[in-house]
Amino acid sequence: MEEQRLLSFSTRQKWYFAAATALLWWAAGLPAALFVLGWLALVPLFVMCGRLAPRQRFKWGYLTGWLSYFLINWWVILSITRGAPAIGASTVAGFFLGVVGVALIGAIQGLGVAIIALLWRRKMQSSLKVLLLWPLLVAGVWWGLEWLRAQSVLGHTWGALAYTQWSDLYSLQVVSIIGRNGLSAWCVWLAAMIALGWQLRGHRKMLYTSVSVLLLGLVGFHLWGAILYYQPIRNTGTSLKVLLVQTAVSPISKTDADSNDAFDQASELTQKYFSHDRADLVVWPETTFPLGKGSAASMQDEAWVRNFSRVHNVSVLSGTEHWTADRHLYNEATLFAPDGQTQGNAKKWLVPFGERAPLGQWLPFLNQLAPQPAIDPAPQKLPLTLQVKNQSIELGTLICFESSFAAPFHQLHQRGARLLAVLTNDGWFTGSEAPAAHAAMSAVAAVENRTAVVQAANGGYAFAVDGKGRFIRKSTYGLPQVLVVEIVK
Repeated sequence: MEEQRLLSFSTRQKWYFAAATALLWWAAGLPAALFVLGWLALVPLFVMCGRLAPRQRFKWGYLTGWLSYFLINWWVILSITRGAPAIGASTVAGFFLGVVGVALIGAIQGLGVAIIALLWRRKMQSSLKVLLLWPLLVAGVWWGLEWLRAQSVLGHTWGALAYTQWSDLYSLQVVSIIGRNGLSAWCVWLAAMIALGWQLRGHRKMLYTSVSVLLLGLVGFHLWGAILYYQPIRNTGTSLKVLLVQTAVSPISKTDADSNDAFDQASELTQKYFSHDRADLVVWPETTFPLGKGSAASMQDEAWVRNFSRVHNVSVLSGTEHWTADRHLYNEATLFAPDGQTQGNAKKWLVPFGERAPLGQWLPFLNQLAPQPAIDPAPQKLPLTLQVKNQSIELGTLICFESSFAAPFHQLHQRGARLLAVLTNDGWFTGSEAPAAHAAMSAVAAVENRTAVVQAANGGYAFAVDGKGRFIRKSTYGLPQVLVVEIVK
């Protein structure tokens, strides 16, 4: 009878629980940005698993994880559909490739949630200590799984629970101590404690104890964050005036060898601003123009940038498609200095199949699913040295997809970067919440490294966020414009 009672959920009810978790998880992020729901997202899953046998827990955990991923990252289908012409495929083929891509990456997400669901205890134990330690174990395993999900060539961090907390500035500060995976694990712990309280509702003493621990954890975490929030961030007092250029051209036109729309728009916006004011650094979006390609147009664009930098005595940081002398192609952030010197830091974390086929060197047929020629990954991430006001500032650069990972930010900060710049082309995401979610990731990274982050985008947002995760300024979405920000380093 007890087993029948535990397994009394119908299939329809199980789908309701799975859908509730997926909807809460999605609504906690953007565009709704209801961060409190990030604490509740996994509650329906845990409540359901409290009445399921192990095999059923794994199955429904897997389905819940896959459904959650699909709802949060549906825009991947839109992006691949739009990008299909770049690999010579039709939009119809792109749509089906997108569906397959979401399904495959969602399978990884689903496996992680399935493991967590399997760990959830079905039966109550007499020892309250064991019960209270169990949510900590579940949260710890989640931390490890989320870290692992970012390590492979198919690594993908979009949809992490930590990103739902970008607007809760007090809890966000703790990321500087425990990292983004730790913040996600804290959200899981909260959900597990709430679900535990639900399971203990028939045991008054145990229920009161678990609720008390939950409230103490919630209040204590925010107090810890508040202390960190009001601690000053050390800086040298150097003020840096940065011009962030936001373009709005078709991402497909940027892949057209005969198109110069991105450069024309960026140069026009920059020239217009400098006709009445100046800045210490100009930042252009990802792949604004090709460098070293050898064509007349690319050489003309490069000459314009070098001349502009010299005449206005300003450094220009631009995203470029950099062709080297040995014909390797890099997606690079190139810094042009007034004295004619250039430095570059290429993209290391490449978009799977969007820039290069993972494992293509061993499975050549996969190369047919990626653009040709393939983009080479940078061997390492190194800061660029920016000379401003007789001072040297180490500038860390990240390109598009890289800014969704913790490692590139951390590596650049560890190597001395005191300002982090993201150059991106979010035009692929137009019509979805992805550009806003992408910006939220930089807010988390800024707090994680206690360093300001600026972004210049095509088809997305230009913004500056300080080391406490506060947006100093943010552009209007989808319009060609410039944003001027003062950064104190």
